[in-house]
Amino acid sequence: MAGTLLENMPENGLFTLSLGGNNDNGQIGGNCRLYVDSARNQRGNLNQSAIMVDLGCMFDLSSNEITEYIPDADVVLERPSHPAHRQEFPLEALLLTHAHLDHTGAIAHYLNRGFKFPTVYGTKLTLETVKHQLISQNLDPYLIDEFMRGSVVLKDGDNLNLGRFQVEAIANSHSFADTLSFKIETPNGRILHTGDLNTDQSNVMVGEKTNFNRFEQLAQEDLDALFIDSTRAPQENEKDISEQEVYEKLKQLATQNFEHKKLVICCMGNMHHRLNTIARVAKETGRDITLTGQAHLQTYSAMKASGYNLEKQYGLKFNKKETSPEKTIEIISGTQGEPEAVLAKGLMGVHPTFSINPKTDVLLMMSSVIPGNEANIASVLAFAPKDLKVLTTADIPQLHAGGHSKALGLEKYQTSCKAKCVIPMHGNPEMIKAQCNIAERNGFKSFAQLRNDGLLQITSDGIKRINQRVDSWVAAIKTEAFEISSTEYRKNFSIHGMPLPEQNGYDVNASLLDKAVERTRAKEQERSARAQKMLLEQQRRLRAAHGRKF
Repeated sequence: MAGTLLENMPENGLFTLSLGGNNDNGQIGGNCRLYVDSARNQRGNLNQSAIMVDLGCMFDLSSNEITEYIPDADVVLERPSHPAHRQEFPLEALLLTHAHLDHTGAIAHYLNRGFKFPTVYGTKLTLETVKHQLISQNLDPYLIDEFMRGSVVLKDGDNLNLGRFQVEAIANSHSFADTLSFKIETPNGRILHTGDLNTDQSNVMVGEKTNFNRFEQLAQEDLDALFIDSTRAPQENEKDISEQEVYEKLKQLATQNFEHKKLVICCMGNMHHRLNTIARVAKETGRDITLTGQAHLQTYSAMKASGYNLEKQYGLKFNKKETSPEKTIEIISGTQGEPEAVLAKGLMGVHPTFSINPKTDVLLMMSSVIPGNEANIASVLAFAPKDLKVLTTADIPQLHAGGHSKALGLEKYQTSCKAKCVIPMHGNPEMIKAQCNIAERNGFKSFAQLRNDGLLQITSDGIKRINQRVDSWVAAIKTEAFEISSTEYRKNFSIHGMPLPEQNGYDVNASLLDKAVERTRAKEQERSARAQKMLLEQQRRLRAAHGRKF
């Protein structure tokens, strides 16, 4: 497997390469990790296998041109439509932890460019959600059918034999129901790759929750490394809010505080536990539910196809044509200040069906702010009527149960499975540093991979850097202002500017980490300023287009 990605790779060992997710530009997303195992057999032939976990995109709300960054996985995938394309090495499988876009959003772009995938594994809900994502990108129905025929449904406890890899699917809690972690074992090593995770065990959740019994059993199985979600690691001494607490607070608001008001709930798509919580409150308080926006319609469609029919479970009918405000809960999109989502268009008076009346409605922002989107949200909410009651998690923390564990929850995962080394992923340098600190105070070694910059070897004695590469992305370029009729792709985009770190073994270079954190914070401030300028310009154009059918 000689080539650009695996240059200088030894013949024997277990190796990993981050193609996205450890982003030093301050943004979260583009999660994609490759695992390769290699050895010579008794006949002297080289025996190698590779698997990929997730293939997500990273959005850029601060750019007028680039809509998404995509991990540069070209040489890993087949491209039958381009005879000159060289696949550097074959993949046994693509494993999906769940189907939030930062983990699956690049799949549509690769299909659109003529790439072919190996067998894709995920839960029923994950695969149904990916199908809706492909449909929303207007892909050829034949490509979608072919992709779905090449997929296999997984559930908690399932085991796979994938070349030199033995993989076990293990359920873990997240805002996306039925999220999976993967125990990955080869003749050269044994690791755990988590999905996005929290510790929630609430009864109001749908699907599988974290199987902590299995996580604790892993402590006896001599894990060489734990690759773990780090998004909320910097939030120390804060208990994770549970979905049960969200349910109780929402029911209180519906029955006591705003009994005679329409509840307009702004939350993210693909938050299945939240939809279940809202449906349960609606049933218990005699309200109807209206789903507004493709994100929520697609979310619920995937849930029904996966056996989670909330209307049947609670005796409700969504989207009734005639309901009085005080008997309605309307669920809309736009939590991160996206200029073309339902919330922004509604507040600016250009959405075809949604509007908000301060006399009869209350707006509940039931989501946390993704770092970097603060300016976007503030700019959108500036269009709200001054007498509109708006409640956010800053006012009532129990409006949202996060999908990512804070430091105390991450500590529980680390101490449950007791891996020899903790390798933070799904985070910027500040988050990676915080995850390493959690490991250190619990007596675990750690390795800080500050960016997606090269091949690592996983051994029982530590982590060894094999090569270094430029952190390369493919940029998706939008071709129209409001309706994307086609997408262009440009390769070799870089999102960094920091010197590549030299680091082997377990040592965390504290000075390098501190510099990376300072740089990330500065870039976040620059991006927020650009995002606010861009959003104001888009708002001006949207208002000028008043009356246009979106």
